[in-house]
Amino acid sequence: HYLNSNCDYAESSISHKELTVRQMLNILIQKNINSLQEIDSKIVEMLVSHFIHESSKSITHRIGEMKQFFQYCFDYGLSQNNLAYLIPKIATPHTNKIPVSSSSEEVKKLLDSIDRSSPVGKRDYAILLLASVLGLRAVDIIRLELSDFDWERKVIIVRQKKTSKTIVLPLLNDIGWAVIDYIKNGRPNTGVQRLFIRLNAPFEGLSERGLGRIFS
Repeated sequence: HYLNSNCDYAESSISHKELTVRQMLNILIQKNINSLQEIDSKIVEMLVSHFIHESSKSITHRIGEMKQFFQYCFDYGLSQNNLAYLIPKIATPHTNKIPVSSSSEEVKKLLDSIDRSSPVGKRDYAILLLASVLGLRAVDIIRLELSDFDWERKVIIVRQKKTSKTIVLPLLNDIGWAVIDYIKNGRPNTGVQRLFIRLNAPFEGLSERGLGRIFS
């Protein structure tokens, strides 16, 4: 509620921050720590150790989210000491990066592995085709709406979240037929305007987390 009311964060950012706090509190409860006043530097290091195996970008976010939470607790009188100062500084390596592109053979192998006879497969195939062929970001894929596809002009109108720009991309035949197959034979009949939605009720647009699972 505080982030929604006082900070200009995207909904996905708020969800990620909330997830970090929930996980942190669950760990504290499991360790029989029921008060912020019981937390010291060793306990903070223990909390950090639970996600130190994640990617460097994720660790950076987690550290920032922990600091923000503890700062909030201190500012609003929920803790006597400012526990944000106990958060260690962690140098995350940036040399080993995940490849940002794949060969055409790898992409073909990936797409061929999808079972397109099922509704899930039809949806996931269309999503991965948009990502691999047009290079769309995950956040832009989940924001696509049915009206963004201009079938007469054979183009896709993409309103980019990161740059706030609108771009027009060609609606290639393979992508077009994959999306049509998903809409006609895989997508639930619902008034939701988002193109890619959950296949079980409640029928709502996919989240970034849900799309991440599909990519994984």
